[in-house]
Amino acid sequence: MRKENFIGKEIYEIIKHSLLNPYNGKDSVSVAINAEGIVRVSASAVAKIWKMYCMETYPKRIQAAITIGRQKNPVVANSMAKIFERDVELNNRIFRPGFNKKGPFQLHCTFPGQVGLHDILKFKTGLGFVYQQTFIDAYTLMAFAKVYFERNGVVTINFLKDDVFPMYSANGIKVDSLYIMDAPKIKGDEDYGNYIDYLDSNGYEDKIGNSKYRIAVRKRFDDGLLVSFRDRVLSTFYSGQLTVTSLDVLQKKLDRWIEEYNDAPNERRYCYGKSPLQTFRDSLHLGLPI
Repeated sequence: MRKENFIGKEIYEIIKHSLLNPYNGKDSVSVAINAEGIVRVSASAVAKIWKMYCMETYPKRIQAAITIGRQKNPVVANSMAKIFERDVELNNRIFRPGFNKKGPFQLHCTFPGQVGLHDILKFKTGLGFVYQQTFIDAYTLMAFAKVYFERNGVVTINFLKDDVFPMYSANGIKVDSLYIMDAPKIKGDEDYGNYIDYLDSNGYEDKIGNSKYRIAVRKRFDDGLLVSFRDRVLSTFYSGQLTVTSLDVLQKKLDRWIEEYNDAPNERRYCYGKSPLQTFRDSLHLGLPI
């Protein structure tokens, strides 16, 4: 079977028509686009783009339209939400923020900083094994990362304090919820108490292990974002770092990789083709003020 390649204009037209007419099926969207004569797309191409951009059902397309609308014009988006109230409620049940033992967990976010995912990832390099402190904003998908030789509470505090939180505070918003995936890895450390004190002083409750609280330990609690990010950074970055000779050099290379990642288009929900950094900038007005 021939693999279909999509250029930017085709994707743009499919997404535009899908958001303007969320109830239309793939055949109707294809006919409408082809009638305009700008580009030609098949119904199967529409279906592939819908799946790629998390828009394969009409409730998801409605949610996508409202999400993008809220990032651009909250007043118009709120009006849309009232019009599609029943379908938005259905979609919120699909993307409920809870843990489902029979299926994958799915995060439902409405603003940047609502949920921050933090984990410590281990990678092999020319320096041996290094530990990468990792933070991902579940709404914008913006990522932060820093490498260390150690894995303990002190470096975790330094990472959050020096590399993550300042980005939000500099833009007048804050991280509301912090989900910790790495608590078992640092809980036995003598600095664990300092780590918890730091989190408590910043408004995060100490309820390790309970998913309904702000700090939680769930291997499937991240909606697959951390797994996807880990696989991507491993295959496109760390696979080429087996000859690196300095932690500083490794960090500089990682900084460039993270910058490119945050500037690259992302098809996942809430970005819908925009880069994580652009999504962050477009939705700052939705964040919780400091």
